[in-house]
Amino acid sequence: MKTATEWGQFFDEFAPTYDRDAFSGAGLANVSARELDAIRTAFAFRTPGDVLDLGAGTGRITRLLTGMGWNATAADNSPQMLTRLRAEMPSLRALHARLGEPLPFADASFDAVVSIRVLKYVADVDCALAEIARVLRPGGLTVLEITNAHSLARFGYRDEPVHFLTKRGMDTAMKKAGLTPDAHAAGTRLPHTAWTRARSRRAADGVKTVERALGWMLGGDTRAIGARSVIVVGHRT
Repeated sequence: MKTATEWGQFFDEFAPTYDRDAFSGAGLANVSARELDAIRTAFAFRTPGDVLDLGAGTGRITRLLTGMGWNATAADNSPQMLTRLRAEMPSLRALHARLGEPLPFADASFDAVVSIRVLKYVADVDCALAEIARVLRPGGLTVLEITNAHSLARFGYRDEPVHFLTKRGMDTAMKKAGLTPDAHAAGTRLPHTAWTRARSRRAADGVKTVERALGWMLGGDTRAIGARSVIVVGHRT
C-alpha cells in the first residue's frame, strides 16, 4: 500500500491529464454519469447547506453540488489537483487534506460529506470514517464509494496498491464510527479496462448491455453483488 504522501505525489503527476484519462471516451463518460446520478439521487430531497467534497480532484462533483445550490468546500491530497480546481473556481474554498488523517475542519462543520473514488487509497478506513462523522452535523448526509472485495472486476486492478472493502464490512465500519448506512447502489460490474476501451457510443452501448445482463443475474443494484464499486448512502447517527 502506498503512503498518503506517495498517493499525493502520484496524483500530482496525474493532474495535467486527469480529466482526459479518467473521463474521456463514451465508456468512461458513462461510468462518471452513473456516479453523478447516484449523487443527485442521494442529495435530491436534502435542503442545500454546507457540503465537503473529500478527494475533490479537479472538481467534477464540486461543480455538480454547487450547481444544486450547495455551499461546497473541496479537499484533496494533491496540491496540483487543487491548483487546477482553484483556477477553474477561484472563489471556492479548497484545502489540502488527507482522508484517513485528521481533517482541518471543526466538529459539525458540514451538512453533507461526499467522497467518490477515494477510500480505495486510504489505509486507515476507521480513521477516515471517524473524521467524516466528526465534521458532520447530526443527521448529516454521507455519500461514500468503496471498491468491492467481492467482485471479480477487482482483478482489473492487478498489482495496484488499492484497499478493498466488502459491503458488509463498510456498513460495520460506518456504524462503529457513528454513521448509519441507509442505501447501497452498485457501480460498474466489469473491469475498468472494458469501459476504457469503449471509446465510441456504439462500443459503450455494447458494454452497457453486458453490464445490465450481469447485474440482472447477480441481483440488481440494491444487493450490489459483484459490483466493482459500491456507493453507500448514509447519515450521521
